[in-house]
Amino acid sequence: MWCERLEVEGIDDPAVLATSRRFHWVCVDRDITPEVPKRLNVTAYPSLLVLGPADENVHRFQGFAKRDELVERLEEGLRRWELFRAGEAWDVPTPRPGALTDERAVTTLPAPSEDVPAGIAAHGRELLVAQGATLRRLDAATGEVLGAFALPDGVIDIAVDGAALYALTTAWTAGGPIHVLDPQTGAARRAIVTEANREQRAHGAKGVTVHGGRLLVLEGMHGRIHEVDRETGAVTRTLQSAERWLSGLASDGTHLVTVGRAAIHRLDAETGATVETISVHYPLRSVGVAAGALLVMEQPVFGHGRRHERIQVWPAAGETRIYRVGGRRQ
Repeated sequence: MWCERLEVEGIDDPAVLATSRRFHWVCVDRDITPEVPKRLNVTAYPSLLVLGPADENVHRFQGFAKRDELVERLEEGLRRWELFRAGEAWDVPTPRPGALTDERAVTTLPAPSEDVPAGIAAHGRELLVAQGATLRRLDAATGEVLGAFALPDGVIDIAVDGAALYALTTAWTAGGPIHVLDPQTGAARRAIVTEANREQRAHGAKGVTVHGGRLLVLEGMHGRIHEVDRETGAVTRTLQSAERWLSGLASDGTHLVTVGRAAIHRLDAETGATVETISVHYPLRSVGVAAGALLVMEQPVFGHGRRHERIQVWPAAGETRIYRVGGRRQ
Protein backbone atom coordinates (compact mmCIF):
# COMPACT_ATOMS: atom_id res chain seq x y z
CA MET A 1 0.00 0.00 0.00
CA TRP A 2 1.21 3.49 -0.91
CA CYS A 3 0.31 6.43 1.26
CA GLU A 4 0.97 10.14 1.30
CA ARG A 5 -0.23 10.63 4.84
CA LEU A 6 -2.49 8.74 7.21
CA GLU A 7 -4.63 10.45 9.81
CA VAL A 8 -7.42 8.66 11.64
CA GLU A 9 -9.17 8.90 14.95
CA GLY A 10 -8.17 5.97 17.12
CA ILE A 11 -5.13 4.89 15.05
CA ASP A 12 -3.95 2.87 18.07
CA ASP A 13 -7.25 0.99 18.12
CA PRO A 14 -6.61 -2.81 18.09
CA ALA A 15 -8.99 -3.42 15.17
CA VAL A 16 -7.24 -0.78 13.04
CA LEU A 17 -3.80 -2.07 13.93
CA ALA A 18 -4.72 -5.70 13.29
CA THR A 19 -6.05 -4.90 9.82
CA SER A 20 -3.27 -2.49 8.88
CA ARG A 21 -0.57 -5.06 9.78
CA ARG A 22 -1.76 -7.23 6.90
CA PHE A 23 -0.27 -4.67 4.50
CA HIS A 24 3.26 -3.72 3.56
CA TRP A 25 3.25 0.04 3.99
CA VAL A 26 5.31 2.45 1.90
CA CYS A 27 4.95 6.14 2.68
CA VAL A 28 5.88 8.68 0.01
CA ASP A 29 6.76 12.32 0.58
CA ARG A 30 5.54 14.23 -2.47
CA ASP A 31 8.11 16.98 -1.87
CA ILE A 32 11.01 14.51 -2.05
CA THR A 33 9.75 12.19 -4.80
CA PRO A 34 7.14 14.20 -6.76
CA GLU A 35 7.42 11.84 -9.74
CA VAL A 36 5.70 9.04 -7.78
CA PRO A 37 2.32 10.76 -7.16
CA LYS A 38 2.51 12.15 -10.70
CA ARG A 39 3.01 8.67 -12.19
CA LEU A 40 0.15 7.25 -10.12
CA ASN A 41 -2.15 10.23 -10.82
CA VAL A 42 -2.47 11.21 -7.16
CA THR A 43 -3.90 14.70 -6.81
CA ALA A 44 -5.61 14.61 -3.40
CA TYR A 45 -4.07 14.06 0.00
CA PRO A 46 -4.08 11.91 1.97
CA SER A 47 -4.36 9.07 -0.57
CA LEU A 48 -3.85 5.36 0.06
CA LEU A 49 -3.22 2.96 -2.81
CA VAL A 50 -3.07 -0.84 -2.92
CA LEU A 51 -0.73 -1.68 -5.82
CA GLY A 52 0.03 -4.80 -7.80
CA PRO A 53 3.61 -5.78 -8.71
CA ALA A 54 3.44 -3.71 -11.93
CA ASP A 55 1.75 -0.78 -10.15
CA GLU A 56 -1.73 -1.99 -11.06
CA ASN A 57 -4.47 -0.05 -9.31
CA VAL A 58 -5.94 -2.74 -7.09
CA HIS A 59 -7.67 -0.32 -4.75
CA ARG A 60 -7.33 3.34 -3.79
CA PHE A 61 -9.09 5.85 -1.63
CA GLN A 62 -8.45 9.32 -0.34
CA GLY A 63 -9.44 11.64 2.46
CA PHE A 64 -9.37 11.56 6.22
CA ALA A 65 -11.17 8.67 7.88
CA LYS A 66 -12.59 7.77 11.23
CA ARG A 67 -12.01 4.35 12.74
CA ASP A 68 -14.89 2.32 11.29
CA GLU A 69 -14.55 3.87 7.86
CA LEU A 70 -10.81 3.22 7.72
CA VAL A 71 -11.21 -0.43 8.74
CA GLU A 72 -13.90 -0.85 6.09
CA ARG A 73 -11.66 0.67 3.41
CA LEU A 74 -8.69 -1.48 4.41
CA GLU A 75 -10.81 -4.62 4.36
CA GLU A 76 -12.07 -3.69 0.90
CA GLY A 77 -8.45 -3.37 -0.21
CA LEU A 78 -7.71 -6.86 1.12
CA ARG A 79 -10.78 -8.28 -0.61
CA ARG A 80 -9.70 -6.81 -3.93
CA TRP A 81 -6.13 -7.96 -3.43
CA GLU A 82 -7.26 -11.57 -3.04
CA LEU A 83 -9.25 -11.30 -6.29
CA PHE A 84 -6.27 -9.72 -8.04
CA ARG A 85 -3.92 -12.43 -6.81
CA ALA A 86 -6.33 -15.14 -8.01
CA GLY A 87 -6.47 -13.59 -11.50
CA GLU A 88 -10.10 -12.57 -11.14
CA ALA A 89 -11.73 -9.19 -11.82
CA TRP A 90 -11.08 -7.06 -8.77
CA ASP A 91 -12.42 -3.67 -9.82
CA VAL A 92 -16.08 -4.28 -10.65
CA PRO A 93 -17.99 -1.14 -9.57
CA THR A 94 -20.44 -1.36 -6.69
CA PRO A 95 -23.89 -2.15 -8.14
CA ARG A 96 -25.82 1.03 -8.83
CA PRO A 97 -29.32 1.33 -7.30
CA GLY A 98 -32.02 1.09 -9.92
CA ALA A 99 -33.83 4.28 -8.89
CA LEU A 100 -32.90 7.73 -7.65
CA THR A 101 -35.22 7.42 -4.64
CA ASP A 102 -37.69 4.97 -3.14
CA GLU A 103 -39.84 7.72 -1.65
CA ARG A 104 -41.10 9.70 -4.65
CA ALA A 105 -42.36 9.21 -8.16
CA VAL A 106 -39.58 10.03 -10.61
CA THR A 107 -39.52 10.63 -14.36
CA THR A 108 -36.50 11.63 -16.42
CA LEU A 109 -35.33 13.64 -19.40
CA PRO A 110 -32.00 12.96 -21.11
CA ALA A 111 -29.49 15.64 -20.15
CA PRO A 112 -28.25 17.66 -23.13
CA SER A 113 -24.60 16.66 -22.55
CA GLU A 114 -22.33 14.46 -20.46
CA ASP A 115 -20.62 17.43 -18.80
CA VAL A 116 -20.69 18.01 -15.04
CA PRO A 117 -23.89 19.82 -13.97
CA ALA A 118 -23.56 23.49 -13.05
CA GLY A 119 -27.18 24.41 -12.36
CA ILE A 120 -30.74 24.04 -13.57
CA ALA A 121 -33.58 26.59 -13.54
CA ALA A 122 -37.05 27.04 -15.06
CA HIS A 123 -37.62 30.05 -17.30
CA GLY A 124 -41.14 30.21 -18.68
CA ARG A 125 -41.62 27.09 -20.83
CA GLU A 126 -37.90 26.46 -20.95
CA LEU A 127 -35.39 24.77 -18.73
CA LEU A 128 -32.01 26.41 -18.48
CA VAL A 129 -29.45 23.65 -17.95
CA ALA A 130 -25.83 24.52 -17.22
CA GLN A 131 -23.27 21.78 -17.74
CA GLY A 132 -19.56 22.43 -17.84
CA ALA A 133 -18.98 25.82 -19.45
CA THR A 134 -22.20 25.82 -21.51
CA LEU A 135 -25.82 26.71 -20.77
CA ARG A 136 -28.46 25.09 -22.96
CA ARG A 137 -32.07 26.19 -23.25
CA LEU A 138 -34.41 23.19 -23.34
CA ASP A 139 -38.09 22.75 -24.08
CA ALA A 140 -39.38 21.87 -20.61
CA ALA A 141 -41.79 19.24 -21.93
CA THR A 142 -39.63 17.41 -24.47
CA GLY A 143 -36.04 18.20 -23.56
CA GLU A 144 -35.36 19.50 -27.07
CA VAL A 145 -32.41 21.89 -27.16
CA LEU A 146 -33.60 25.32 -28.33
CA GLY A 147 -30.35 27.23 -28.01
CA ALA A 148 -27.05 27.45 -26.14
CA PHE A 149 -24.42 29.94 -25.02
CA ALA A 150 -21.07 29.90 -23.21
CA LEU A 151 -20.91 30.64 -19.50
CA PRO A 152 -18.23 32.61 -17.67
CA ASP A 153 -15.46 30.59 -16.02
CA GLY A 154 -16.14 28.89 -12.72
CA VAL A 155 -19.97 28.85 -12.73
CA ILE A 156 -21.31 26.38 -10.17
CA ASP A 157 -25.06 27.20 -10.12
CA ILE A 158 -27.65 29.37 -11.83
CA ALA A 159 -30.94 31.08 -10.95
CA VAL A 160 -33.42 33.16 -12.92
CA ASP A 161 -35.95 35.74 -11.76
CA GLY A 162 -37.79 36.19 -15.05
CA ALA A 163 -35.72 39.13 -16.22
CA ALA A 164 -32.15 38.10 -15.45
CA LEU A 165 -30.00 35.01 -15.13
CA TYR A 166 -27.71 34.85 -12.10
CA ALA A 167 -24.62 32.70 -12.64
CA LEU A 168 -22.76 32.03 -9.39
CA THR A 169 -19.05 31.28 -9.39
CA THR A 170 -17.63 28.92 -6.79
CA ALA A 171 -15.11 31.68 -5.95
CA TRP A 172 -17.84 34.01 -4.64
CA THR A 173 -16.71 33.21 -1.10
CA ALA A 174 -13.27 34.56 -2.06
CA GLY A 175 -14.48 37.71 -3.80
CA GLY A 176 -15.50 36.18 -7.12
CA PRO A 177 -18.56 37.48 -8.97
CA ILE A 178 -22.18 36.56 -9.43
CA HIS A 179 -22.64 37.23 -13.14
CA VAL A 180 -25.91 38.81 -14.22
CA LEU A 181 -26.67 37.61 -17.75
CA ASP A 182 -29.41 37.78 -20.36
CA PRO A 183 -31.28 34.45 -19.96
CA GLN A 184 -31.84 34.09 -23.72
CA THR A 185 -28.44 35.04 -25.10
CA GLY A 186 -26.01 34.93 -22.20
CA ALA A 187 -24.94 38.53 -22.82
CA ALA A 188 -23.28 40.01 -19.74
CA ARG A 189 -25.18 42.80 -18.01
CA ARG A 190 -23.09 43.32 -14.89
CA ALA A 191 -21.40 41.51 -12.02
CA ILE A 192 -22.27 41.46 -8.33
CA VAL A 193 -19.20 41.28 -6.11
CA THR A 194 -19.19 40.98 -2.32
CA GLU A 195 -16.17 43.09 -1.40
CA ALA A 196 -15.90 41.68 2.13
CA ASN A 197 -15.24 38.24 0.64
CA ARG A 198 -12.03 39.38 -1.03
CA GLU A 199 -10.16 38.86 2.24
CA GLN A 200 -10.91 35.14 2.13
CA ARG A 201 -9.25 32.41 0.06
CA ALA A 202 -11.54 29.38 0.10
CA HIS A 203 -13.83 28.71 -2.87
CA GLY A 204 -17.01 27.41 -1.27
CA ALA A 205 -20.08 28.86 -3.00
CA LYS A 206 -22.40 26.06 -4.16
CA GLY A 207 -25.86 27.44 -4.94
CA VAL A 208 -27.88 30.50 -5.85
CA THR A 209 -31.59 31.25 -6.04
CA VAL A 210 -34.12 34.07 -5.90
CA HIS A 211 -36.81 33.68 -3.24
CA GLY A 212 -39.42 36.33 -2.51
CA GLY A 213 -37.33 38.90 -4.34
CA ARG A 214 -34.23 38.05 -2.28
CA LEU A 215 -31.00 36.88 -3.89
CA LEU A 216 -29.61 33.99 -1.83
CA VAL A 217 -26.24 32.24 -2.03
CA LEU A 218 -25.39 28.85 -0.51
CA GLU A 219 -22.05 28.21 1.15
CA GLY A 220 -22.40 24.47 0.84
CA MET A 221 -19.81 22.84 3.07
CA HIS A 222 -21.02 24.73 6.15
CA GLY A 223 -24.72 24.87 5.23
CA ARG A 224 -24.88 28.66 5.37
CA ILE A 225 -27.27 30.66 3.17
CA HIS A 226 -26.45 34.32 2.64
CA GLU A 227 -28.85 37.05 1.50
CA VAL A 228 -27.01 39.32 -0.93
CA ASP A 229 -27.93 42.87 -1.84
CA ARG A 230 -28.22 42.91 -5.63
CA GLU A 231 -26.91 46.44 -5.96
CA THR A 232 -23.98 46.49 -3.53
CA GLY A 233 -23.21 42.76 -3.20
CA ALA A 234 -23.17 43.10 0.60
CA VAL A 235 -24.38 40.20 2.72
CA THR A 236 -27.36 41.49 4.65
CA ARG A 237 -28.38 38.32 6.46
CA THR A 238 -27.14 34.74 6.96
CA LEU A 239 -29.20 31.63 7.73
CA GLN A 240 -27.52 28.62 9.32
CA SER A 241 -28.84 25.26 8.19
CA ALA A 242 -28.35 22.09 10.20
CA GLU A 243 -27.33 20.31 6.98
CA ARG A 244 -23.77 20.13 5.63
CA TRP A 245 -22.03 19.37 2.34
CA LEU A 246 -24.82 20.84 0.26
CA SER A 247 -24.87 21.74 -3.43
CA GLY A 248 -27.37 23.70 -5.49
CA LEU A 249 -30.13 25.97 -4.25
CA ALA A 250 -33.67 26.58 -5.51
CA SER A 251 -36.98 27.98 -4.33
CA ASP A 252 -40.32 26.20 -4.61
CA GLY A 253 -42.16 29.42 -3.75
CA THR A 254 -42.53 28.49 -0.08
CA HIS A 255 -39.31 26.76 0.92
CA LEU A 256 -35.70 26.65 -0.15
CA VAL A 257 -34.51 23.40 -1.69
CA THR A 258 -30.96 22.07 -1.70
CA VAL A 259 -29.30 18.70 -2.30
CA GLY A 260 -26.45 16.65 -0.94
CA ARG A 261 -24.74 13.30 -1.09
CA ALA A 262 -27.72 11.28 0.11
CA ALA A 263 -30.77 13.54 0.30
CA ILE A 264 -32.87 16.41 -1.01
CA HIS A 265 -33.65 18.96 1.71
CA ARG A 266 -36.45 21.50 1.97
CA LEU A 267 -35.52 24.34 4.31
CA ASP A 268 -37.51 27.07 6.00
CA ALA A 269 -36.76 30.22 4.02
CA GLU A 270 -36.73 32.43 7.12
CA THR A 271 -34.77 30.29 9.57
CA GLY A 272 -32.88 27.67 7.53
CA ALA A 273 -34.47 24.87 9.59
CA THR A 274 -34.97 21.54 7.80
CA VAL A 275 -38.64 21.05 6.90
CA GLU A 276 -38.39 17.86 4.85
CA THR A 277 -35.72 15.36 3.81
CA ILE A 278 -36.07 13.02 0.83
CA SER A 279 -33.49 10.22 0.80
CA VAL A 280 -31.76 9.52 -2.53
CA HIS A 281 -29.38 6.81 -3.73
CA TYR A 282 -27.19 9.00 -5.97
CA PRO A 283 -25.13 12.01 -4.86
CA LEU A 284 -26.72 15.15 -6.30
CA ARG A 285 -25.19 18.40 -7.51
CA SER A 286 -27.89 20.66 -9.01
CA VAL A 287 -31.53 21.36 -8.17
CA GLY A 288 -34.33 23.43 -9.69
CA VAL A 289 -38.13 23.65 -9.53
CA ALA A 290 -40.57 23.61 -12.47
CA ALA A 291 -44.34 23.14 -12.56
CA GLY A 292 -44.41 21.91 -8.96
CA ALA A 293 -41.76 19.24 -9.47
CA LEU A 294 -38.20 19.18 -8.21
CA LEU A 295 -35.55 18.87 -10.92
CA VAL A 296 -32.23 17.37 -9.88
CA MET A 297 -29.02 16.26 -11.58
CA GLU A 298 -26.31 13.96 -10.30
CA GLN A 299 -22.86 14.72 -9.05
CA PRO A 300 -20.76 12.42 -11.26
CA VAL A 301 -18.76 9.80 -9.38
CA PHE A 302 -15.17 9.61 -10.57
CA GLY A 303 -12.54 6.96 -9.96
CA HIS A 304 -9.37 5.55 -11.46
CA GLY A 305 -8.83 2.74 -13.95
CA ARG A 306 -6.36 -0.11 -13.72
CA ARG A 307 -3.47 2.10 -14.85
CA HIS A 308 -4.56 4.98 -12.58
CA GLU A 309 -6.23 6.96 -15.36
CA ARG A 310 -9.16 9.07 -14.17
CA ILE A 311 -12.53 7.63 -15.21
CA GLN A 312 -16.19 8.47 -14.62
CA VAL A 313 -17.88 5.58 -12.86
CA TRP A 314 -21.45 6.88 -12.55
CA PRO A 315 -23.48 7.86 -14.42
CA ALA A 316 -22.13 5.86 -17.34
CA ALA A 317 -21.86 7.38 -20.82
CA GLY A 318 -25.30 8.12 -22.23
CA GLU A 319 -26.98 7.86 -18.83
CA THR A 320 -26.79 11.48 -17.63
CA ARG A 321 -30.35 12.49 -16.76
CA ILE A 322 -32.51 15.30 -15.47
CA TYR A 323 -34.74 13.76 -12.80
CA ARG A 324 -38.23 15.09 -12.13
CA VAL A 325 -39.12 14.28 -8.54
CA GLY A 326 -42.85 14.41 -7.92
CA GLY A 327 -45.29 13.29 -5.21
CA ARG A 328 -44.98 10.39 -2.83
CA ARG A 329 -45.11 6.90 -4.28
CA GLN A 330 -48.37 5.09 -3.71
